[in-house]
Amino acid sequence: MIINCFRCGKEIESANDKNADYVMAEDMIVSEIRTVLVALVDNETTLAKKEKEEKVLDSDYSRIEVLSLEAASEIKGLSHMIAEKAMKPIQKTGVICPNCYLPTDILIWGVHKEPILRRIGDLV
Repeated sequence: MIINCFRCGKEIESANDKNADYVMAEDMIVSEIRTVLVALVDNETTLAKKEKEEKVLDSDYSRIEVLSLEAASEIKGLSHMIAEKAMKPIQKTGVICPNCYLPTDILIWGVHKEPILRRIGDLV
């Protein structure tokens, strides 16, 4: 299978640890729509509206993005939770040719990966 280098587009035939690198890198972060949990927390505006028995809108609350319902339960003044769609940065991985390898790349496997035996030998 032919894969194009993520950075330069060069064709890589059957990418493996002899002819390519598989990496995570800053230039491989993309934005994708994801569902996020948002804790809606009372503030001066919402408390005043509740006291006057006025309608409180979700947009009136202070908003805190949370990773889980358990985390939200620890928030003081939590009114309720909502789920909404938002653009989030997502770390991706990619195959690159050896010429495109950068020292800042996080190497998963490839040409630039040191063999484990050589690394162990360096420690002894």
